Amino acid sequence: SVALTRLFLKTDQIRPHQRGEMLLYDESFRTVSFAEAPENAPCFFQLQYLAHRDSVLDGVHVEQYRRELGRELARLLREKSVDTRGFLVVPIPETSLPIAESLAQSLGTQSVELLRKVDSVRVYITPQDHRSLTLNLKYGRVPAHIRGRDIILVDDSIVRGDTAGALIHHLREYYEPRKIFFVS
Repeated sequence: SVALTRLFLKTDQIRPHQRGEMLLYDESFRTVSFAEAPENAPCFFQLQYLAHRDSVLDGVHVEQYRRELGRELARLLREKSVDTRGFLVVPIPETSLPIAESLAQSLGTQSVELLRKVDSVRVYITPQDHRSLTLNLKYGRVPAHIRGRDIILVDDSIVRGDTAGALIHHLREYYEPRKIFFVS
């Protein structure tokens, strides 16, 4: 949907495509079936991680979906009686930003961006022994005085967990928080 709206199509001209179908957006807006697909098997990572936050996938607005995840995280923290008073919510950019914002709002606290992602660096494709260095290059740190504060670090997903552990280490060294809770 994002690519099509950038081509000046109106949202009422865009519809979800079906399995095995290609939508040709020319003057006739035609549909071509090219394969049989017996069942719908959407990829979890599309909504959670891969899709642009302005996208609509299968009728679901990606950013609204991610905001709902933040509200769900808040519900789970309350259900587990986790005392989050005074905590700052910190997103791991980019896709966890709306999750962190709605989590902070639901908890009645503040969401603070301490990390900025550098788009040209990919950590998951680097060798294990270079990952720490690459992580330093991938995330710029925003100057902030949070020494002694408590942090809830929000990630959109955990694939290996290597990146999260290294980020927690870097946050501890650079910002000197009192506690870090990691949620995903």
